[in-house]
Amino acid sequence: MVVTTNLFGQDDSSTIFFDASLRERFESWDGMNAKNYQDPNGVGNLNDNILFQRVIAGFQYTPNDEITISAHLQDSRAFGWSLRDSKYPDLFKIRAPNTEVPYYIRNPNEEFFEIHKLKILNCYKLFG
Repeated sequence: MVVTTNLFGQDDSSTIFFDASLRERFESWDGMNAKNYQDPNGVGNLNDNILFQRVIAGFQYTPNDEITISAHLQDSRAFGWSLRDSKYPDLFKIRAPNTEVPYYIRNPNEEFFEIHKLKILNCYKLFG
């Protein structure tokens, strides 16, 4: 969707463009669970049937012919996965040994509302 502005009855060249994409795919894992591979006592199930979903949504704003501002968020989910975040929230936390913080999450299949793209082209022209 593209929106053009007309502030106080005056035409200008600014536009705002909203966009989104949805990608889904199905995978059937036969003994390929990374946290349980060949370990009958491991976490999760060896055989998962997973529906992967990724949604990216955002905008691109062009206030004039020289400046472009854009931002997009990504939300990725894995439905049917035995290692889902809601079941094992600490499973993918990476931290130094014997510590609780700081940590980061390295989850290959689930990212919740993270910045996908954020940029300003020719930002120096915003400030003169």
